[in-house]
Amino acid sequence: MSRHTIDTCLGMGDPDLGAEADLRITYTFLPGSPATGPTYASGGEQASPDEIEFVSCVQLIDGKEHPTSGVFGHLEQSSLDAIAEAWLLGDEGHAQAVENALDDLAGEREQAAEMRADR
Repeated sequence: MSRHTIDTCLGMGDPDLGAEADLRITYTFLPGSPATGPTYASGGEQASPDEIEFVSCVQLIDGKEHPTSGVFGHLEQSSLDAIAEAWLLGDEGHAQAVENALDDLAGEREQAAEMRADR
C-alpha cells in the first residue's frame, strides 16, 4: 500500500452560491490484480479492483497548506474531510486518484532504475 496526495478544487455547500475550496487530499492506494485462470493447484482468482482509502485533507490558500483553526476548526475540518472523502470515493475522484498514484509509482520506478544505472 502506498501513500499519495492529490490537489483538487471542490464545491462546498449550496451549488447556487458557487463556494469552492482547494484541497490537498492524502490517500492510500493498493493496486488491483487481474483475473487468473484455473491451474492444477487452484480454480483461478477473480480480478480485484484498485483500492483507494482516504487518509486526510488540508485546505490550500494561495497554493499553501492552511490548516483549520479557531473555535470551530474541528467542525470545519470534519466538513472538509467528509467532502474530500466523498469526492475521492466517487467515480471522478477515484479515477483521478488511481491515475495520480500510478503516475507516482511509475516515477518512483524510473528514479530507482536511474539510481541503479548510476552505480
